[in-house]
Amino acid sequence: MVLTLKDFEQTYFYKTELIQLCKVYGLPTYGTKAELNKYLTLYLSGTPACDIK
Repeated sequence: MVLTLKDFEQTYFYKTELIQLCKVYGLPTYGTKAELNKYLTLYLSGTPACDIK
């Protein structure tokens, strides 16, 4: 399954699930739940993973 921004925004994720998604996409896995959401939103909006810190 490919995760789209729309699907991501409409689904509730626990922090542990967000950490797993960040690992899959090569994003930072540290920070608050809000920060993890921000990393994933930026990535799914088209920002390269290497630019997300």
